[in-house]
Amino acid sequence: GDAGIFVQTGGQHTIDDGDLVLGNSAGATGSYTLGGGTLNATRNETIGNGGTGAFSQTAGSHSVGQTLTIGVGSSYTLSNSGILTVGAQEEINGTFTQNGGSNFANNPNNLQQFGFNVSGTYHLSGGTLNSESVEAIADGGQFFQTAGTHTVGSAGEHVFLAIVGVNEGTGGTGGAYTLSSS
Repeated sequence: GDAGIFVQTGGQHTIDDGDLVLGNSAGATGSYTLGGGTLNATRNETIGNGGTGAFSQTAGSHSVGQTLTIGVGSSYTLSNSGILTVGAQEEINGTFTQNGGSNFANNPNNLQQFGFNVSGTYHLSGGTLNSESVEAIADGGQFFQTAGTHTVGSAGEHVFLAIVGVNEGTGGTGGAYTLSSS
């Protein structure tokens, strides 16, 4: 299959008209390494769209204007001083590993929609995760926290963390949140 690799260690990379997609078809692989500078995807970003994608951020600032989707079999790793800011929604169907840095999941305009949805796996072992909207762990999703800070909502907002069990009549499996010391 086709493979694409993008390495950014400084400067500014802006995607104004269109989406950033890594691993856009079956058999394709795409990787993005952000070790410094700024990446600004003003619309959507998909890591693994039929293929396999991997995003590794150790530093720099990464913003997604609308939705960040991590597909099944794909991954995002956030560590050190990296800053990720998502404007509307994070859909984690693959694996998100956070050892450091900051992840800001914002959805200030729609408190009825899940702004942070895990049906894959999220590992938080350092850094900060802030979800400003309703957060759901469902459909077999697993959230493991051994360190770091996880905040849902901000002062004065009515948001919640939903760990959803099996919905009778629709099948599927529930979600789980495991909090432990490392």
